[in-house]
Amino acid sequence: MSKTKIQGTYLEMSLLIVFLLMSSATSGSQNGTADLFFHGTISYGNSLSLLSVRQDTIYNETGPIFLLGCNVRGRAYNPKNDGKYDDWYTDRVADSANLESFGFNTVRLLMYWECLETSTAPNEFSYNDTYLNLLRETIEVYNKKRIYVIIDLHEHGSVNELSKFIPTLGTDVDFGDEFYSDVSNNSAREHLKQLWLRVSNIFKNSSGVAGYDICNEPHRSSGKLSNQQVENLWFDIADYVISSLRANGDNHIVFVNFSPGARDAHFMSRRINDDNVVYSPHFYPGIEEGSLTVLYNDYPQLESDFQYYVNATMTTFNTPFVMEEQGFGSHSIDPGDARDIWLINAITAHRSNPLMQGWLYWCYVAYGGSVEGSGWQTRIVQEFVDKPL
Repeated sequence: MSKTKIQGTYLEMSLLIVFLLMSSATSGSQNGTADLFFHGTISYGNSLSLLSVRQDTIYNETGPIFLLGCNVRGRAYNPKNDGKYDDWYTDRVADSANLESFGFNTVRLLMYWECLETSTAPNEFSYNDTYLNLLRETIEVYNKKRIYVIIDLHEHGSVNELSKFIPTLGTDVDFGDEFYSDVSNNSAREHLKQLWLRVSNIFKNSSGVAGYDICNEPHRSSGKLSNQQVENLWFDIADYVISSLRANGDNHIVFVNFSPGARDAHFMSRRINDDNVVYSPHFYPGIEEGSLTVLYNDYPQLESDFQYYVNATMTTFNTPFVMEEQGFGSHSIDPGDARDIWLINAITAHRSNPLMQGWLYWCYVAYGGSVEGSGWQTRIVQEFVDKPL
């Protein structure tokens, strides 16, 4: 064989390897079972200890820990409007340094469902493993700053993108009745299960992952099912996903939102079957969400809202909860202004229940590592200075 032929053969082999690697980047099982393909595991070693729920408190290896931080979106775009997605990985080094400097120990990292799952029909189960690898690399950066990461499966504002393989109501925020009631092999619960098994295969041994938020705000605004039925069926789905994670050897905390509205927990009629669960209400009473201005700051009213939407249910079932979303986005807060007073009042009401195990502000927004908005970071740390962080 001539030297030229040998070089050509090597080139062909190299091109073949590159092709196979590129093809595998969006590989996925088509038969509804998650395979074990991934780009790598957390490589730096577990400098953070695994979190777990004991009775009604979150612990790490040294004792109780309060999860204090924010939601991380990075460059926030609505994919329906311009086809772009949140970019939390480009500036992850600067962002993690910022959050460390704030004194935070936890971030809720938004992972878009339609970025990870690329299925085009209910009977297809396909995934973008390149996106998962970006998630892995980003979590590693935060963990090196000793910041835990809650992996949040986020779909709010982009539900229509998922209508190819799960039932929606044709709006940006709501799922259809069948999302909750269907238990077939191609159901929404099966898509959730297979997606989280794929995530679990990478992160189940990563102690820097605080846990999995299995579906952000599973809303349902209309249909034949009652609100109570929707909430009951949603908890059935959560049980189904969690039992699959446990069978996969994954003992991470699972964070569970409420349905048919994530901001209203009072349809909860039972606990999740698993004990290593934290419940995740969202709280926006008194805020005008379009302008993120304050509608009312009357403390008795906010305390009454907290009692109705959150506290009564958490107390009845003795369930640990993290206030997972509230706040004013990238707006600045000055001491004594309306937003600052709202934040103090909301924290004061929530602190009245010792079952609260964390406070995650909505949200951190930064471009090129330059943070938009200030004041909320300082206020949050001041209000929780006594908590074990």
